[in-house]
Amino acid sequence: MKNLLCSLSVLLIISFTNIFAQTDEYGNNGSNKVLSGLGLSLSYVNVLNGFNFDSDSSGTIEAWIYPNNTFATSRTIISKGASTNVSFLFGVNVNSKLYFRIGNTDFVNTDGQNVNINTWTHIAVTWTGKPNYTVQFYLNGVLSGTSVNSNATWVSSNDLVRIGSSQSFSSQSFSGYIDEVKFYRKNISVGHILMNRFCGIGDYYVGTPADLNASYAYKNLYSSWTFNQTGSTAFDYVSSNSGFYMGSAISYGPVYGNPVPYNFALKFGGGNNDYITIPTNTIFDQSSDGTFEFWFKPNSVNTEQVIVSKAASGSNISFILGLNNSGKLYFGIGNYLALNSSGESIDANMWNHIAVAWVTSGSNYVISFYKNGKLNGTTSAITKAYNTNSSPVLVGNSSFQNVPANGFLDELRLWQVALTPAQISSYMFVSTKSFSSAVLLAAYNFDGTLQNFSATASIAGTFNNNSMNYSRFSAYSNDSAGGAYNSSFISHSTTINRNNQPNTFPNNYLIKNPFLTIPDNNPVGISDSINYTGPFGTVSAVELFLSLDHTYVGDLIISLTAPNGVTKNVTANTAGSGKNILSFFGDAFEQSVTSTVYLPPWGFAKPLQAFGNFSSSTAQGYWKIKCVDNAGNDIGVLKGWGLKFDVVSSGNNNSNALPKEFNLYQNYPNPFNNTTRISYDVPKSALLSINVYDISGKEVAQLVNRVHEAGSYNINYNTGNLSSGVYFYTIRSEVYNKTQKMILLK
Repeated sequence: MKNLLCSLSVLLIISFTNIFAQTDEYGNNGSNKVLSGLGLSLSYVNVLNGFNFDSDSSGTIEAWIYPNNTFATSRTIISKGASTNVSFLFGVNVNSKLYFRIGNTDFVNTDGQNVNINTWTHIAVTWTGKPNYTVQFYLNGVLSGTSVNSNATWVSSNDLVRIGSSQSFSSQSFSGYIDEVKFYRKNISVGHILMNRFCGIGDYYVGTPADLNASYAYKNLYSSWTFNQTGSTAFDYVSSNSGFYMGSAISYGPVYGNPVPYNFALKFGGGNNDYITIPTNTIFDQSSDGTFEFWFKPNSVNTEQVIVSKAASGSNISFILGLNNSGKLYFGIGNYLALNSSGESIDANMWNHIAVAWVTSGSNYVISFYKNGKLNGTTSAITKAYNTNSSPVLVGNSSFQNVPANGFLDELRLWQVALTPAQISSYMFVSTKSFSSAVLLAAYNFDGTLQNFSATASIAGTFNNNSMNYSRFSAYSNDSAGGAYNSSFISHSTTINRNNQPNTFPNNYLIKNPFLTIPDNNPVGISDSINYTGPFGTVSAVELFLSLDHTYVGDLIISLTAPNGVTKNVTANTAGSGKNILSFFGDAFEQSVTSTVYLPPWGFAKPLQAFGNFSSSTAQGYWKIKCVDNAGNDIGVLKGWGLKFDVVSSGNNNSNALPKEFNLYQNYPNPFNNTTRISYDVPKSALLSINVYDISGKEVAQLVNRVHEAGSYNINYNTGNLSSGVYFYTIRSEVYNKTQKMILLK
């Protein structure tokens, strides 16, 4: 078995020379960067307050390394000490073995595995038992060789900590890449090493060490360097032990093959204390309209679970959102509860996109439930009676009863408006980092941080609830498995960040979320289509967004067919042996889809067959995607897909004829953030104007007022300082008038 609309004038396609021009999700700056430029004696990261790293009784260091040179000499990964009598030094010796130095004593992983060059390897060392130390080494989450025991004397000093080199052995600088270095003031278990190794921790976190240390997974974590920030500083957001890039050492990336994926999720432990606490804030008092949305993958749906709540007591609830013991959604405001009894249950062991929107209608709230971007069941009405209290928001439980969530949560967002079905469908695959909107009140992506990514200050979450918390960040749903990164790891394929110009996502994309099951070993497969109804033009380039869950994507033949019938294969048993696809495909990307490139963790790839212009196809018409599984014993779902076109306008509705009638098209995108495109047809010479009005009828802009010759036209309208809301645009001539509605959502 295992064998859109864009500019209608001529558009220049940006060509990316490598993946470093792309963006994805994980990281402060939208990517997983790594420490590079190493290999010279003066290239390293300096951490000034080295005295804080005296952990002579016990400790742990872990990191990802990519050596790119043979170990002709020993290589230092991290060290502290200005003389050969060091506090500690962790590195690889000339025999390709891990070693750890305490004082003048070397502990060598003699009977352990060799460290290979030109590949990413996770390494860790633990020590305990002063003065007769027991040192253990780990490669890729597995104990490497036997423990090494010896007497040693830890040297306490104020010497610097260096990453990538050593003060005392400057000729032993590391050559290659280093990423995700963590320092613990305790010897952690192999279980902790496994669960933490794929996750960068604390990136861009505004909190205290105790907020993260309250999680069982990060207890005694003292420092974490993710190297995801540009500039001169290698930040440690866990304990503020930030370092500085010295010499040619820089933060660079992302790099092909790095097994740290671009999307993490929050994993609930399932216990009563396993939840996140968010400080109280007036933005959570949404007594008028609002929307909660998130992705949830429950381990089961047989017991009640609370996803998010704010309550002082059972009789003083601001809001509560969860599942009952049949997997049905419920949402309560004040003392009134709406149960989605007519809707579908949430699926266990699968990612479900969930949204709950409420609007004020007289003395009631009207509640709408959504599953996977579609209205789920009928709407419900409850009495409008919002309770305001000063209690914190809990994510994963409630304060007045223990009904903990059990599973994975991602991209929790609170909006100040009731999102429309079109907005929910358009936003569900989009990273929080892609939004800049005044009506996005709170947003948590859980990518190694509990930071809020909306404009609201001081609402970062914390694991700290005065009890041991078994919730943590998760990079793969089976990230507790040992061994080198391989195709068996199951990514969290929920959202992706495509915030690079000019093809920002979701702006300018036509998006659908069919959630169609791909039949196993069936040549017919499944198909879905998108009908592009915008102005006529010839395609010059296409970019495809694809979200697909499958247990073995190497079985798949995925094709895209243009309105002219030309078909191009995106993959054809060529997507490797990995699981799931959450990626963008386009001719401008560098990386090809191969048997060793898994999607994710790489979010941008060339299609198997270059799209080109689909043999000069028109953009207007039906575009079809087809997914065929041509081998047995694997299952999958086409969750979502989308298209963005670069179009060359001929100035008319086809190459041989002018428009036959006036037409004012729906703007795209709609809803939109600041900029949208308005297109219209003119069949004969005419004086016409296009004006924009607010909901009260006041004119806010005149876009055109001139004589037009016959042809097709478009306007890129930037709303400037207009506030969010509903607007209307009207075209007027002597013989034709039409009005369309558009929604501005900042």
